[in-house]
Amino acid sequence: MTSIAARPVQDALRFDPPTPVDATELMKSVAALELPAAYEPFIALYQTVGKRNVFLWRWVHQGLVLTTLPTVDPAHRDRVLLAKFLGVMFDVLLDDVADVRRDYAFLQQLIRIPFAPHRVDRSLVKPDDVAYLEVTEQVWAAIAAETEQLPRYAELADLWEFDYGQLLNCMRYAVVTMNDPRRINSTEHDLYQPHNMHMMINGTIDLMASPGFDLAEVGRLREVLWSGQMMGRIGNMMTTWQREIADGDLTSGVFCRALDAGALTPEDLVDPDKASVERRIIESQIEQGLFREWAKRRTQVAEHGQRLRSMSVQGLLDGLQRLFQMHLASRGLK
Repeated sequence: MTSIAARPVQDALRFDPPTPVDATELMKSVAALELPAAYEPFIALYQTVGKRNVFLWRWVHQGLVLTTLPTVDPAHRDRVLLAKFLGVMFDVLLDDVADVRRDYAFLQQLIRIPFAPHRVDRSLVKPDDVAYLEVTEQVWAAIAAETEQLPRYAELADLWEFDYGQLLNCMRYAVVTMNDPRRINSTEHDLYQPHNMHMMINGTIDLMASPGFDLAEVGRLREVLWSGQMMGRIGNMMTTWQREIADGDLTSGVFCRALDAGALTPEDLVDPDKASVERRIIESQIEQGLFREWAKRRTQVAEHGQRLRSMSVQGLLDGLQRLFQMHLASRGLK
Protein backbone atom coordinates (compact mmCIF):
# COMPACT_ATOMS: atom_id res chain seq x y z
CA MET A 1 0.00 0.00 0.00
CA THR A 2 1.18 3.51 -0.79
CA SER A 3 1.58 5.72 2.26
CA ILE A 4 0.12 9.19 2.02
CA ALA A 5 1.65 11.61 4.48
CA ALA A 6 -1.07 13.42 6.37
CA ARG A 7 -1.24 17.17 5.95
CA PRO A 8 -0.60 19.01 9.20
CA VAL A 9 -3.80 19.59 11.16
CA GLN A 10 -3.95 22.49 13.58
CA ASP A 11 -4.73 21.74 17.21
CA ALA A 12 -6.78 24.91 17.54
CA LEU A 13 -9.38 24.96 14.78
CA ARG A 14 -11.27 28.13 14.06
CA PHE A 15 -14.98 27.82 13.32
CA ASP A 16 -17.52 30.55 12.61
CA PRO A 17 -21.19 29.53 12.55
CA PRO A 18 -23.15 30.92 9.61
CA THR A 19 -24.88 34.26 9.98
CA PRO A 20 -28.60 34.39 9.09
CA VAL A 21 -27.71 35.62 5.61
CA ASP A 22 -25.17 32.83 5.17
CA ALA A 23 -27.75 30.29 6.34
CA THR A 24 -30.30 31.50 3.81
CA GLU A 25 -27.81 31.36 0.97
CA LEU A 26 -26.55 27.93 2.07
CA MET A 27 -30.06 26.48 2.11
CA LYS A 28 -30.78 28.02 -1.29
CA SER A 29 -27.72 26.28 -2.66
CA VAL A 30 -28.85 22.95 -1.18
CA ALA A 31 -32.40 23.38 -2.51
CA ALA A 32 -31.00 24.06 -5.98
CA LEU A 33 -28.86 20.91 -6.11
CA GLU A 34 -29.46 18.57 -9.03
CA LEU A 35 -29.58 15.02 -7.73
CA PRO A 36 -27.89 12.18 -9.62
CA ALA A 37 -30.23 10.45 -12.07
CA ALA A 38 -29.59 7.13 -10.31
CA TYR A 39 -31.45 8.45 -7.24
CA GLU A 40 -34.64 9.31 -9.09
CA PRO A 41 -36.36 5.90 -9.28
CA PHE A 42 -35.73 5.31 -5.59
CA ILE A 43 -37.08 8.72 -4.59
CA ALA A 44 -40.17 7.99 -6.67
CA LEU A 45 -40.45 4.59 -4.97
CA TYR A 46 -40.12 6.17 -1.53
CA GLN A 47 -42.81 8.72 -2.31
CA THR A 48 -45.36 5.94 -2.78
CA VAL A 49 -45.25 5.32 1.00
CA GLY A 50 -43.22 8.11 2.62
CA LYS A 51 -43.85 11.77 3.40
CA ARG A 52 -40.40 13.39 3.38
CA ASN A 53 -39.93 16.05 0.71
CA VAL A 54 -37.19 16.30 -1.88
CA PHE A 55 -35.31 18.96 0.12
CA LEU A 56 -34.25 16.24 2.57
CA TRP A 57 -32.77 14.12 -0.23
CA ARG A 58 -30.83 17.08 -1.60
CA TRP A 59 -29.55 17.83 1.91
CA VAL A 60 -28.53 14.18 2.36
CA HIS A 61 -26.72 14.06 -0.97
CA GLN A 62 -24.71 17.17 -0.16
CA GLY A 63 -23.79 15.73 3.24
CA LEU A 64 -22.63 12.49 1.64
CA VAL A 65 -20.48 14.34 -0.88
CA LEU A 66 -18.88 16.43 1.87
CA THR A 67 -17.98 13.43 4.05
CA THR A 68 -16.90 10.85 1.46
CA LEU A 69 -13.36 9.76 2.23
CA PRO A 70 -10.66 11.00 -0.17
CA THR A 71 -9.41 7.44 -0.66
CA VAL A 72 -12.43 6.42 -2.78
CA ASP A 73 -11.50 5.45 -6.34
CA PRO A 74 -13.28 7.91 -8.71
CA ALA A 75 -14.27 4.94 -10.86
CA HIS A 76 -16.50 3.72 -8.03
CA ARG A 77 -17.61 7.05 -6.56
CA ASP A 78 -21.10 7.07 -8.14
CA ARG A 79 -21.86 3.57 -6.86
CA VAL A 80 -20.55 4.47 -3.41
CA LEU A 81 -22.76 7.56 -3.23
CA LEU A 82 -25.81 5.60 -4.38
CA ALA A 83 -25.24 2.85 -1.81
CA LYS A 84 -24.88 5.44 0.95
CA PHE A 85 -27.86 7.48 -0.23
CA LEU A 86 -30.03 4.37 -0.20
CA GLY A 87 -28.74 3.61 3.28
CA VAL A 88 -30.11 6.92 4.52
CA MET A 89 -33.42 6.24 2.76
CA PHE A 90 -33.58 2.85 4.51
CA ASP A 91 -32.87 4.65 7.78
CA VAL A 92 -35.67 7.13 7.12
CA LEU A 93 -38.13 4.32 6.42
CA LEU A 94 -37.27 2.67 9.73
CA ASP A 95 -37.01 5.93 11.64
CA ASP A 96 -40.50 7.05 10.68
CA VAL A 97 -41.92 3.79 12.04
CA ALA A 98 -39.87 4.10 15.22
CA ASP A 99 -40.07 7.84 15.95
CA VAL A 100 -43.29 8.95 14.28
CA ARG A 101 -45.57 5.93 14.32
CA ARG A 102 -43.93 4.30 17.35
CA ASP A 103 -45.04 0.94 16.02
CA TYR A 104 -42.63 -1.51 17.62
CA ALA A 105 -44.39 -4.60 16.23
CA PHE A 106 -44.01 -3.38 12.65
CA LEU A 107 -40.47 -2.15 13.30
CA GLN A 108 -39.54 -5.66 14.45
CA GLN A 109 -40.49 -6.97 11.01
CA LEU A 110 -38.64 -4.21 9.16
CA ILE A 111 -35.36 -4.65 11.04
CA ARG A 112 -35.27 -8.31 10.05
CA ILE A 113 -35.11 -7.43 6.36
CA PRO A 114 -31.31 -6.99 6.06
CA PHE A 115 -29.91 -10.10 7.71
CA ALA A 116 -32.88 -12.27 8.67
CA PRO A 117 -35.40 -11.90 5.83
CA HIS A 118 -36.65 -15.44 6.42
CA ARG A 119 -37.91 -14.26 9.82
CA VAL A 120 -40.12 -11.50 8.41
CA ASP A 121 -43.63 -12.66 9.32
CA ARG A 122 -45.90 -11.12 6.72
CA SER A 123 -48.95 -12.47 8.50
CA LEU A 124 -48.26 -9.95 11.28
CA VAL A 125 -48.09 -6.99 8.90
CA LYS A 126 -51.29 -4.96 8.64
CA PRO A 127 -52.75 -4.77 5.11
CA ASP A 128 -52.14 -1.01 5.01
CA ASP A 129 -48.45 -1.62 5.80
CA VAL A 130 -47.70 -4.23 3.12
CA ALA A 131 -46.65 -1.63 0.55
CA TYR A 132 -44.36 0.03 3.13
CA LEU A 133 -42.74 -3.31 3.89
CA GLU A 134 -42.20 -4.04 0.20
CA VAL A 135 -40.64 -0.63 -0.46
CA THR A 136 -38.28 -1.14 2.47
CA GLU A 137 -37.35 -4.56 1.08
CA GLN A 138 -36.64 -3.09 -2.35
CA VAL A 139 -34.47 -0.32 -0.92
CA TRP A 140 -32.46 -2.81 1.11
CA ALA A 141 -32.04 -5.14 -1.90
CA ALA A 142 -30.62 -2.21 -3.87
CA ILE A 143 -28.23 -1.31 -1.04
CA ALA A 144 -26.91 -4.87 -0.95
CA ALA A 145 -26.66 -5.10 -4.75
CA GLU A 146 -24.67 -1.86 -5.06
CA THR A 147 -22.40 -2.59 -2.11
CA GLU A 148 -21.58 -6.15 -3.18
CA GLN A 149 -20.14 -4.83 -6.46
CA LEU A 150 -17.48 -2.74 -4.74
CA PRO A 151 -13.98 -4.19 -5.14
CA ARG A 152 -13.18 -4.70 -1.44
CA TYR A 153 -16.62 -5.88 -0.39
CA ALA A 154 -15.43 -9.39 0.52
CA GLU A 155 -12.70 -7.99 2.76
CA LEU A 156 -15.06 -5.73 4.71
CA ALA A 157 -18.48 -7.42 4.50
CA ASP A 158 -18.39 -8.52 8.13
CA LEU A 159 -17.67 -4.97 9.29
CA TRP A 160 -20.41 -3.57 7.04
CA GLU A 161 -22.91 -6.04 8.51
CA PHE A 162 -21.78 -5.13 12.03
CA ASP A 163 -22.22 -1.41 11.32
CA TYR A 164 -25.71 -1.90 9.95
CA GLY A 165 -26.50 -4.00 13.00
CA GLN A 166 -25.73 -0.96 15.15
CA LEU A 167 -28.18 1.11 13.10
CA LEU A 168 -30.91 -1.49 13.65
CA ASN A 169 -30.16 -1.47 17.38
CA CYS A 170 -30.40 2.32 17.33
CA MET A 171 -33.97 1.96 16.07
CA ARG A 172 -34.81 -0.48 18.87
CA TYR A 173 -33.39 1.93 21.43
CA ALA A 174 -35.48 4.78 20.01
CA VAL A 175 -38.68 2.80 20.52
CA VAL A 176 -37.95 1.58 24.05
CA THR A 177 -37.08 5.09 25.20
CA MET A 178 -40.12 6.65 23.58
CA ASN A 179 -42.28 4.05 25.30
CA ASP A 180 -41.01 5.53 28.57
CA PRO A 181 -38.85 8.69 28.22
CA ARG A 182 -37.67 8.34 31.81
CA ARG A 183 -35.31 5.64 30.52
CA ILE A 184 -33.12 8.11 28.64
CA ASN A 185 -29.59 8.94 29.77
CA SER A 186 -26.56 10.51 28.13
CA THR A 187 -24.40 7.37 28.27
CA GLU A 188 -26.79 5.13 26.36
CA HIS A 189 -27.84 7.91 24.02
CA ASP A 190 -24.23 8.47 22.99
CA LEU A 191 -23.68 4.72 22.54
CA TYR A 192 -26.71 4.03 20.35
CA GLN A 193 -28.28 7.08 18.76
CA PRO A 194 -25.27 8.45 16.84
CA HIS A 195 -25.39 5.42 14.54
CA ASN A 196 -28.24 7.00 12.60
CA MET A 197 -25.70 9.52 11.32
CA HIS A 198 -24.18 6.72 9.16
CA MET A 199 -20.55 7.80 9.46
CA MET A 200 -19.40 4.32 10.50
CA ILE A 201 -21.48 2.56 7.84
CA ASN A 202 -20.45 5.02 5.15
CA GLY A 203 -16.79 4.90 6.09
CA THR A 204 -16.83 1.12 5.65
CA ILE A 205 -18.52 1.49 2.25
CA ASP A 206 -15.92 4.07 1.24
CA LEU A 207 -13.14 1.65 2.19
CA MET A 208 -14.72 -1.01 -0.05
CA ALA A 209 -13.90 1.35 -2.92
CA SER A 210 -10.48 2.46 -1.63
CA PRO A 211 -7.81 0.21 -3.16
CA GLY A 212 -4.95 2.31 -1.76
CA PHE A 213 -6.03 2.27 1.87
CA ASP A 214 -4.01 0.01 4.15
CA LEU A 215 -6.56 -2.13 6.00
CA ALA A 216 -4.11 -2.44 8.89
CA GLU A 217 -5.21 1.12 9.71
CA VAL A 218 -8.95 0.41 9.80
CA GLY A 219 -9.07 0.52 13.60
CA ARG A 220 -7.45 3.93 13.69
CA LEU A 221 -9.73 5.23 10.95
CA ARG A 222 -12.79 4.02 12.82
CA GLU A 223 -11.76 6.18 15.79
CA VAL A 224 -11.78 9.13 13.39
CA LEU A 225 -15.17 8.10 12.03
CA TRP A 226 -16.68 7.64 15.48
CA SER A 227 -15.76 11.18 16.51
CA GLY A 228 -17.06 12.44 13.16
CA GLN A 229 -20.29 10.53 13.71
CA MET A 230 -20.68 12.22 17.10
CA MET A 231 -20.13 15.59 15.43
CA GLY A 232 -22.96 14.84 13.03
CA ARG A 233 -25.24 13.71 15.84
CA ILE A 234 -24.54 16.89 17.82
CA GLY A 235 -25.41 19.05 14.82
CA ASN A 236 -28.63 17.10 14.36
CA MET A 237 -29.56 17.37 18.06
CA MET A 238 -28.89 21.09 18.24
CA THR A 239 -31.25 21.85 15.37
CA THR A 240 -34.15 19.45 15.89
CA TRP A 241 -34.90 19.47 19.64
CA GLN A 242 -37.48 22.25 19.49
CA ARG A 243 -39.43 20.43 16.78
CA GLU A 244 -39.16 17.26 18.85
CA ILE A 245 -40.77 19.01 21.82
CA ALA A 246 -43.70 19.94 19.58
CA ASP A 247 -43.84 16.30 18.38
CA GLY A 248 -43.81 14.99 21.95
CA ASP A 249 -40.50 13.18 21.44
CA LEU A 250 -38.26 14.03 24.40
CA THR A 251 -35.62 11.33 23.97
CA SER A 252 -32.74 13.06 22.17
CA GLY A 253 -29.39 13.92 23.70
CA VAL A 254 -30.52 17.49 24.34
CA PHE A 255 -33.02 16.22 26.91
CA CYS A 256 -30.48 13.78 28.35
CA ARG A 257 -28.10 16.65 28.94
CA ALA A 258 -30.90 18.77 30.40
CA LEU A 259 -31.46 15.96 32.92
CA ASP A 260 -27.74 15.89 33.70
CA ALA A 261 -27.76 19.67 34.27
CA GLY A 262 -30.78 19.50 36.55
CA ALA A 263 -32.84 21.62 34.15
CA LEU A 264 -35.37 18.80 33.77
CA THR A 265 -36.51 15.87 35.89
CA PRO A 266 -37.52 12.44 34.55
CA GLU A 267 -41.14 13.30 35.35
CA ASP A 268 -40.92 16.37 33.08
CA LEU A 269 -40.45 14.01 30.13
CA VAL A 270 -43.64 12.02 30.68
CA ASP A 271 -46.28 14.74 30.46
CA PRO A 272 -44.26 17.81 29.56
CA ASP A 273 -45.24 21.42 29.76
CA LYS A 274 -43.70 22.08 26.35
CA ALA A 275 -43.21 25.82 26.75
CA SER A 276 -41.58 25.32 30.15
CA VAL A 277 -39.27 22.56 28.84
CA GLU A 278 -38.09 24.76 25.96
CA ARG A 279 -37.52 27.75 28.25
CA ARG A 280 -35.50 25.75 30.78
CA ILE A 281 -33.31 24.21 28.09
CA ILE A 282 -32.57 27.63 26.63
CA GLU A 283 -31.84 29.11 30.07
CA SER A 284 -29.50 26.20 30.89
CA GLN A 285 -27.44 26.88 27.74
CA ILE A 286 -27.56 23.25 26.66
CA GLU A 287 -26.84 24.20 23.04
CA GLN A 288 -23.70 26.08 24.05
CA GLY A 289 -22.50 22.95 25.85
CA LEU A 290 -23.20 20.87 22.76
CA PHE A 291 -21.19 23.31 20.68
CA ARG A 292 -18.23 22.74 23.01
CA GLU A 293 -18.73 18.97 22.68
CA TRP A 294 -18.70 19.35 18.89
CA ALA A 295 -15.43 21.30 19.02
CA LYS A 296 -13.90 18.63 21.30
CA ARG A 297 -14.88 15.88 18.87
CA ARG A 298 -13.42 17.88 16.00
CA THR A 299 -10.11 18.03 17.80
CA GLN A 300 -10.30 14.25 18.30
CA VAL A 301 -10.78 13.74 14.56
CA ALA A 302 -7.64 15.79 13.95
CA GLU A 303 -5.62 14.00 16.63
CA HIS A 304 -6.64 10.48 15.58
CA GLY A 305 -6.13 11.45 11.96
CA GLN A 306 -2.51 12.39 12.56
CA ARG A 307 -1.81 8.71 13.27
CA LEU A 308 -3.02 7.63 9.81
CA ARG A 309 -0.59 7.10 6.96
CA SER A 310 -3.05 5.96 4.28
CA MET A 311 -5.02 9.20 4.10
CA SER A 312 -5.20 12.77 5.29
CA VAL A 313 -8.22 13.76 7.38
CA GLN A 314 -8.05 17.43 6.43
CA GLY A 315 -10.67 17.08 3.71
CA LEU A 316 -12.95 15.17 6.09
CA LEU A 317 -12.52 17.88 8.73
CA ASP A 318 -13.48 20.51 6.19
CA GLY A 319 -16.49 18.44 5.15
CA LEU A 320 -17.64 17.90 8.74
CA GLN A 321 -17.41 21.60 9.42
CA ARG A 322 -19.47 22.35 6.32
CA LEU A 323 -21.96 19.67 7.39
CA PHE A 324 -22.30 21.36 10.77
CA GLN A 325 -23.03 24.63 9.01
CA MET A 326 -25.72 22.83 7.03
CA HIS A 327 -27.27 21.54 10.25
CA LEU A 328 -27.30 25.01 11.80
CA ALA A 329 -28.68 26.59 8.65
CA SER A 330 -31.48 24.04 8.24
CA ARG A 331 -33.05 24.37 11.69
CA GLY A 332 -36.77 23.72 11.26
CA LEU A 333 -36.44 22.52 7.66
CA LYS A 334 -35.83 18.80 8.19
